[in-house]
Amino acid sequence: MVFKSNKSSEISIRLEEIEHIHYNYLLGFIPNGIKISTKDANYVFSPDNQDFWRNTLETNLKLKN
Repeated sequence: MVFKSNKSSEISIRLEEIEHIHYNYLLGFIPNGIKISTKDANYVFSPDNQDFWRNTLETNLKLKN
């Protein structure tokens, strides 16, 4: 699955690599970030794009199931 943001570069994460998705991840003092953990890395996305990330994640996870 490929994530795109108008504020960052493109990130590609294979669904089978995802171990945990943490909504409402605390970014400094600002809640509602999203953290995606894989075996090798953690990806943290800022809340200004939260709806985009959440919709993208839910859509792709539904497609997998």
